[in-house]
Amino acid sequence: MTTPVWWDAKYIYLDQRIITLADGIVRTLGMVRLAVPNINVEESIAELFPDAKKPELTEEFKKWIEINEISSQNMKKTN
Repeated sequence: MTTPVWWDAKYIYLDQRIITLADGIVRTLGMVRLAVPNINVEESIAELFPDAKKPELTEEFKKWIEINEISSQNMKKTN
């Protein structure tokens, strides 16, 4: 199951889960940042889905985004 959880001008953030149908247990959980080149994601969502309300970013995703930013900065320092 893939669920969009938040978006900004550059990215759509997705929660992806593999759930066993027989017992409903989440077997795998993934967090995805999907880049959409050459468009403003926020503007596009507003145009395509005018009734869509941008959800609050969960604490879990806030921390995940922060970790990704720190990791990116560390990689830039080593090059």
